[in-house]
Amino acid sequence: MSRWTIVGGAALLAAGVMGAWQGQAQPTTATATALTAVEGAACDVDDAPARATRRRPRGDAETRRAAQRALGFLSESVSTWQREHRCYGCHVQAVSLEGLSVGRAHGYDVSRGTFGTVLEGLLDLPGGARTDAGLSYHGSQLVHPSNAFGGAALASYDALVDERLSDDLLRVASRLEELQENDGSIGGNYVNPPVAVGTIQSTTQAVQTWRQAYARSADDRWLRPIRRAEDWLSGRAEALAESADVQQIDYAVLGLLAAGARSEEARLQRLARRLRTLQRPDGSFGSPLLTGQALYVLRRLG
Repeated sequence: MSRWTIVGGAALLAAGVMGAWQGQAQPTTATATALTAVEGAACDVDDAPARATRRRPRGDAETRRAAQRALGFLSESVSTWQREHRCYGCHVQAVSLEGLSVGRAHGYDVSRGTFGTVLEGLLDLPGGARTDAGLSYHGSQLVHPSNAFGGAALASYDALVDERLSDDLLRVASRLEELQENDGSIGGNYVNPPVAVGTIQSTTQAVQTWRQAYARSADDRWLRPIRRAEDWLSGRAEALAESADVQQIDYAVLGLLAAGARSEEARLQRLARRLRTLQRPDGSFGSPLLTGQALYVLRRLG
């Protein structure tokens, strides 16, 4: 199963869930209890903390059925890919875990076995977060995007499902802090469209990771890399106000919002105006994936 198939399922899931909710799920707040290690990847997500994060299902029934079918497709596809490759792939387990976490938080059926399979790939298979080399491709390659994708996925799981992977989240957040460049970005410039689109994306994913690390731990250490990344993203936003690259604009907006910017700020409103001008006469932004991403960003901007 190719990465295109996995991303197609994730995009369809995102579109279905977005049509079924009102408002944005918020990161969980820091807890005073000590963080405990997870025993194995196949964790039980059917406990009280998980149920507490779920929202009461609402929205159009047809849309919810479509999203549930997409979840089933996503689960089967990532399981097939993992059986064939037996390694961590940031295009696969990380992106899929984000989609599954969103689905779980909004009342869709995601089995314990599905989460266990995806977490095995993210944590324990070669290239996983708990291996000696940490998140990577073949131990030493693509370290920046591997940690950026993986960190964002762990942040979503921690915010939307339960806190059992909090130790893993904090370890990846620390690794991303080590990888942050002097200018505040997360480099590597890994581009493999439509999934991986470069430094703006990886920097945004790192901010999302640090933001949830801060929400979980209440440790001020995470605010410094967030502010440095925000400064870098703000600089990029100026140039993007004239850009025709929908995905770069999308990720810049999401990064600034994750860093704490308000949607009404001038820098974000300039990006919103530019994004709207890029909509085509047929209503799309270039492809189904780009259209879904753009609509999600515009919704986040109000």
